[in-house]
Amino acid sequence: MTPDIAFVRDGDAQSGMTGQFWQIEHKRLAAFAQHRFQTAFDLGFFLAREAGCDLYASGKRIVCHPVIRKNDENTVIHEADENFITRIFRRNLAATENIVVHVASWDSRQRSRSEIFYDGVDFSSTAPSDTGTIHSFRVPGRRMDDIKAVARGKYARIAAHRLDVSMTMPGRVGIQPRQFLRLRDERHSWSGALSIDAVISSCSVEAGFLQDFVLRDRSLGLE
Repeated sequence: MTPDIAFVRDGDAQSGMTGQFWQIEHKRLAAFAQHRFQTAFDLGFFLAREAGCDLYASGKRIVCHPVIRKNDENTVIHEADENFITRIFRRNLAATENIVVHVASWDSRQRSRSEIFYDGVDFSSTAPSDTGTIHSFRVPGRRMDDIKAVARGKYARIAAHRLDVSMTMPGRVGIQPRQFLRLRDERHSWSGALSIDAVISSCSVEAGFLQDFVLRDRSLGLE
């Protein structure tokens, strides 16, 4: 398989895998030692996630690219069929508001420590006074730009669970994960383009061509 790797999107400043040298240990006998990186995929997925990227297989390519945003130039947005068959909305109230991500890093050689708090809008060196739930993470030897990037990515992944939409509608050829599906209902806060997490296509004589979708809002913290 052919690797297709880009840790930053076109036009963004270089970050992540540049500058200071750092390494991650991958033990050959990790499964016996219960090490966090038991396979090469575990290690690759960790690196991709920390860089704010998706890691997936597409045909004969292993793709590692930044998470697609709604306002990216090549984003594909489909309009939802109004003749949907089922639609189920699940909202996680604990992840709806007052989420704060705390990321701390340290450099043992220079004996320095850096930390940042991120609420989805602003960065702060201290925790907000009206804090709800704080999610803390520690990463070694990172610059402040890298720490902010980690905080944005962590926030986006946590906030994506605030809304989960499952729906079935008449199938369309060409719809696939990492594209967007626009739902139109001005009465609800979930109206808008949501990221397609999964799509399962089925075809039968009785029901015809149908597709089951799982949608999430992955825009928070990444715009």
